[in-house]
Amino acid sequence: MNKIPLNANTQILSPKLDALFVCLIFCMLLVFSLQSVAKEVNVNQAAALVDSQNVKAPGALKSAMFNLISKGSGLNAEAVESQGWLDDSFSSVILRHYFEQAPRHNGQQQYWLHVVADEQLLRQKMVEKEIPIWPNRRTPMLVWMVSEDESGVLSFEPETGDNHYWLNKWLENKGVPADFYQVDASDLMNFAPEDVKLLNPDVIDYLHQVQQYENVLLVYVKDTGLGYSYRMGLAKAGEDVIIKHRQFVKLSQGFNHLSDFVQSHQAANQQIFANELANRTISIQINNIYNADQMLMIINYLNNQSLINQWQIEKLKGQVLHLRLDISVLAETFTRFVDNESVLNYLPLDTGNSLIFSALPQ
Repeated sequence: MNKIPLNANTQILSPKLDALFVCLIFCMLLVFSLQSVAKEVNVNQAAALVDSQNVKAPGALKSAMFNLISKGSGLNAEAVESQGWLDDSFSSVILRHYFEQAPRHNGQQQYWLHVVADEQLLRQKMVEKEIPIWPNRRTPMLVWMVSEDESGVLSFEPETGDNHYWLNKWLENKGVPADFYQVDASDLMNFAPEDVKLLNPDVIDYLHQVQQYENVLLVYVKDTGLGYSYRMGLAKAGEDVIIKHRQFVKLSQGFNHLSDFVQSHQAANQQIFANELANRTISIQINNIYNADQMLMIINYLNNQSLINQWQIEKLKGQVLHLRLDISVLAETFTRFVDNESVLNYLPLDTGNSLIFSALPQ
């Protein structure tokens, strides 16, 4: 059987590749590198920001465990704490902990207290407590940040900057995969830092259409000398931009709040519950495949769909695409998620072992 690998998670298989299908596959391979593919998030490790390297300090370990549950559920740490889920039995899931030094701010030194959990025990505890689960495969967002210093100079935020550090650390800690945009010479010809600051729609369109990211975050941070402020624009393809403002004193606190909002937005409608978990293989068919653009759209969707672990194309016959999927939930949960994501429409028709979907026009 012929195999043409696309990436670590996907394969296209067909025993009878006709010339049209071969051309289609090569077209997909040529542009596939432009697609943003869902990333596997490590939900078994999280951290809390603490003031000393004393794991026995009041609330230190508990704060880290709140963040651990937050990372796996998509609920912010305050929401997790308010539910009263965390009891003494959760201490059994922690394998080890360690400290990491954070940048000093106004003479104050803080540390990240990391906790590493046993994956199986953590999942068991979340299931027992009926804590919602945010699937580990999550679509990354593209972040473009600019910063303004005390003298009013506006520039693209470098990877070595404090703003980049805090936003990157908090997004990682909350389980939001993010790629920070690196500006090159061609970008400087088209966009200035002011375009990001003012949330220029052309920048957003460029990141959606050229960089091929469905989720885009633009952040402008201002240092007043006495404190900070940010304006952020969170844009999902096909939806209105969400704009938020905030003033704060500590960078760590300000970016914690920003990341809380982004986490809540990214996890919305993505959580599942214990009785929906089930690893299984299903067959599906997708109708109304008319051209290579639709095929590319579907491939990108399959790679970013959080409930699909692996997929294979079995055949393309006429306008119907037949696939085999390894999913992590019940078929009913899978069809509900797909219906909510506006790429495929589930058709509740009885065809034996296959679920039927129709590709929605784009």
